[in-house]
Amino acid sequence: MLKSAWAPLSPCIKNIINEVGFGTFFEVLLNHETHEYKDLQLLLALAVRFWDTTCTFHFPGIGEVMLTPYDFSVIISLRLGGKRILVNDSFTSTELKKLLGVVPSRMRSNNIPLSWLCENIPQCETVAKGARMFMLPFIGTFLCPDLGSIVNLHYLGSLRKIEQIRNYDWGGMAYATLMHFMMVV
Repeated sequence: MLKSAWAPLSPCIKNIINEVGFGTFFEVLLNHETHEYKDLQLLLALAVRFWDTTCTFHFPGIGEVMLTPYDFSVIISLRLGGKRILVNDSFTSTELKKLLGVVPSRMRSNNIPLSWLCENIPQCETVAKGARMFMLPFIGTFLCPDLGSIVNLHYLGSLRKIEQIRNYDWGGMAYATLMHFMMVV
């Protein structure tokens, strides 16, 4: 879904997204053709070997291995640090119209289906609105995924000023999400 939304984006929007540091994600996304079970075997093996009491992985013959925030940052090519991600739960329909160009028709409790966002990116009349509209499914797919294929609009606070989105701690958000999901496995 996100892969098909990336291809028709204008070069201006792609530049904004790449400036934030998300180019590596899209390079992998665009070059990855399958989503078969074999692709998940490494993740499943890691999840089984994760100890939530110490936040470390345990491998036979190697021992205890920790994935530090720095290691994570190097692996995913996103910088850690920067401004704290802003969260705002009270957007009015006027603010949504101003930020996205449209008030989402399929919104429930500030949650929007990722598919609706991807379908409506081409209708954005400005680069800023298109970049915001693309960043929301990106957040909901990679940085803070939800099993319901939705994203909460409270992340729009960090997307309000497009020229500032590269200053936020997106790598920290991804690392926190990874640690959260490893703890619940």
